[in-house]
Amino acid sequence: MPESNESTESADVVEDPVRVLRIAGWIAIGGGVLLALVQANSDSRNSALWIAIFVGVAIVGALLRIEAAIRDANRH
Repeated sequence: MPESNESTESADVVEDPVRVLRIAGWIAIGGGVLLALVQANSDSRNSALWIAIFVGVAIVGALLRIEAAIRDANRH
């Protein structure tokens, strides 16, 4: 029995690691920056530590995007 077109498309999205890295990178960058901004506006004693952690998450997201770009360039 042939697979439907929808299931084939969803399988392609899951099997493409470059696309997954790109999306994960965007989520990490956006989340890290957003959480760092929220923490910077709070009146917590440990604010500097949390800001550093969230900026680190954003940097990891940027590195994921770079990895995705390298893999994409090597694939073509």
